[in-house]
Amino acid sequence: MAILLDHSAKLALGAGNVWDRCYKGVLLIKRGDFGTGLRLLRIALDELCRSSFVLRHTEFLDAPAEGLAGTGQFA
Repeated sequence: MAILLDHSAKLALGAGNVWDRCYKGVLLIKRGDFGTGLRLLRIALDELCRSSFVLRHTEFLDAPAEGLAGTGQFA
């Protein structure tokens, strides 16, 4: 993940870097770092929603629910 983020940042891939941050957020949530993962994922998803990739981020929509549940926010 670190290598992927580093390369996309160095190459200024723009949207590619946003996707990388989405995956990193999901990975952090899966590892139990719910707060950091949620923050990263929310910011990246907001960026995707403002871009032309708005319809292509559905694979990330279950991770926020998992992260919120992990922090005890079930509502």
